[in-house]
This record gives sequence, structure tokens and C-alpha cells, in this order.
Amino acid sequence: MATPAEPGTGAENPGIPPEGTTPPEGTAQPESVKDDKGSKSGETNWQAEAEKWKAQARKHEDRSKSTTTELQRQSALLAQLAEKAGIKLDDGKPDAEKLTQQLTATQGKARQSAVELAVYRAATKHSADADALLDSRGFLKQVDDLDPDADDFATKVGDAIKAAVESNPKLKTAPAPPARSGTEMSGRGEGARKPTNLADAVAARMRGN
Repeated sequence: MATPAEPGTGAENPGIPPEGTTPPEGTAQPESVKDDKGSKSGETNWQAEAEKWKAQARKHEDRSKSTTTELQRQSALLAQLAEKAGIKLDDGKPDAEKLTQQLTATQGKARQSAVELAVYRAATKHSADADALLDSRGFLKQVDDLDPDADDFATKVGDAIKAAVESNPKLKTAPAPPARSGTEMSGRGEGARKPTNLADAVAARMRGN
């Protein structure tokens, strides 16, 4: 009668050498499966993760520094513009939106002053009423697009005044009254004389003087 094989021997597991024996040369040893990061399957490569987050942190830090530098540069530029425009900053800190509004208002006033000065200078030449011109919406619309810094600004203002006066005579200055002579003329073409005696007074009365 045959004796049954003992458990754990190579009889039941062919290909696996019994304990205490050396596997034949050339037999491949099983290896743990590794993922793309060089760690065993199912395990996290914490060193690689740490390096990745460090790189992200450096990128955000560099971006933050760049933004801060740009903001400082813009603040310095706004402060210079405010100083040139004569605008006083609250606490010395420029507010871009507020400063823009103040600059726009200042530029508008400067332009208005330049237009008014040019109108007053050119109005006399064209026998125009400067105040009436500046109160005329139609005229102001004609000079609204003119650039006070342009070399031909005064010429264009003069042309606009000439056109406005021709189209609306009311914009002209009122003609000056004729100068009165020193001696008033009587009805007969004689100069008025003050009577020196009673006879002259009666005669003057009879003439209607």
C-alpha cells in the first residue's frame, strides 16, 4: 500500500522547490509591482508629492511678488500724476478710480478755460458777442471737438465764430451809438444859444426854443 505524500512538499506544488533546496539557475524571482513613481503598487511616493507642492508654492510666491511690484509701480505713477495735476491725495495714498475722476475734472476745467480765452480773443475781430457765443449750445457744439493744444486751435475757433455769426446775427455785438457833438443843433440849423436879455428870451420863446 502506497504512503500518501506529506503536505508542503513539491509533489502538490510543482515548480516550487521544497524547503531547504536552492532553485535552479535561470529561474525568475517574483518582484513587487511598481507604479510610474517608483513606489510599490498602492503606495504613495510622499517625497515626490512634497516636491510637487513645493514647486507650486514657489510659482505662486513668484506671481505674488510680481503683482506686488506692479502695484507699487502703478501707485508711484499715480502719485506723480496727482502732483503734476495739483491734486491732493488723502493720506498720501493714491486711489486709481478717484484720481482718474479728479484728473478728468481738472482737464475739463483747463479745456473750458482755454476755449473761453480763445473766444474772447477772436470775438472782437468778427464783431461777435463773446458772452452770447459761450451761452450758445450750437456754438459750443462746434468747438467741442477742438484740441486746445493744437497749433491751429485759435484759427479754428475764429472760423467757428465767423460761421456762428453769419448763421445767427443775434450773436453779433450791438452797434455803438454815434458820438454826440458838443453843440446841439436847433430846428433851424442854428446852435442853441442862451438868451442874454429879455428881448432874446421872448424871441427864443417865439421860435419854440
